[in-house]
Amino acid sequence: MKKCLVFAGVLGLAAVAHAQGSVTLYGVIDTGFNYVNNDGGKSSASLTSCGIQCSAWGLKGSEDLGGGLKAVFKLENGFDATTGALQQGGREFGRQAWVGLSDSKFGTIRLGRQYDFMFDYLQPLGSVWDTGQAHPFDNDNVDDFTRFSNVVKYISNDYAGFEFGGMYGFSNQPSSGGGTGFGNNRAWSAGVKYQNGPVNLAATYLHMNNPGINSTGSATGYGFVGLPTPYGTVNSVSRHDTFGIAGTYAIGNGRVGLMYTHTNLTASVVSSTDKIKFDNFELTGNYYITPALLVSGSYMFTMSSDDNTGRKPKYSQVQAGVDYFLSKRTDLYVYGVYQRVNADAGSAWVFTWNNPSTTRSQVLARAAIRHTF
Repeated sequence: MKKCLVFAGVLGLAAVAHAQGSVTLYGVIDTGFNYVNNDGGKSSASLTSCGIQCSAWGLKGSEDLGGGLKAVFKLENGFDATTGALQQGGREFGRQAWVGLSDSKFGTIRLGRQYDFMFDYLQPLGSVWDTGQAHPFDNDNVDDFTRFSNVVKYISNDYAGFEFGGMYGFSNQPSSGGGTGFGNNRAWSAGVKYQNGPVNLAATYLHMNNPGINSTGSATGYGFVGLPTPYGTVNSVSRHDTFGIAGTYAIGNGRVGLMYTHTNLTASVVSSTDKIKFDNFELTGNYYITPALLVSGSYMFTMSSDDNTGRKPKYSQVQAGVDYFLSKRTDLYVYGVYQRVNADAGSAWVFTWNNPSTTRSQVLARAAIRHTF
């Protein structure tokens, strides 16, 4: 009898503990066909796993600690649905992996691998078509080409529509004799956003110091190297700074938006130091013809300058698509992207899984299915 009572008590405590917390499995599988008219000199057709979203799955959860305090966590894995391979350099949870505390009065602190505020606050205000959304080479990280490890991140609560936050990514490297090790491959970002009725506004900043220079630092997946003509071969970047502002306004069943970002790079090219700048402008719009049918389009224009070559590349890009929802969790979509560059830019390159064009223009078209769970 005593054993039965003890067993029942343990079950009761387990039930209470379970009731105080929750764990959710979630994910998305986005797979479809891509056509590129000039993929390194030839047309190509391929089956790929990244479109409106890239395929991923994750676990997220919380535990109520009482007094408005919760323990929170998220583990998110990126994968290629066409092969089953891991993404983000083969990391098991390469998209996100963090744990933290959330307070109903003071906000949330999270520790681990996370996104910066260019992605958190600006990306939702841009184009809905993720693959064709990136500004040239994703120079401003709005398309989350770089994710950050070793991050301490604070996000405030919502104060009458305002939310703000900041993050710092550690290099995890001790200072060397010159005292520079601590600063190698570290990053920080900050942002603020405001939402009130039909209005959404955001402003963000991102700084990276010697990104990707070591395997222990924050921006270990930094890939802004080896740029094509006209930038020569960028061997490394010693400083990356990006500022961005964006806003959207909802009108009936539609939404229009504007975005501007500015990026400064200090790069190493052969044996010299190069200054590269990007100014990105984006106009977007979408409209629900019916609750199940979405049409969307955008125009992006980028002005760039390269002090080393003296060239001023310019990029113009138009994209449009249609998304039909079979249910709340499954949709079919098609979209197209056209990019045209000036003579200084040399080759067009819709920044996705394809290669640069051998001409000044490039077209990408995609038809796919997406399922979320």
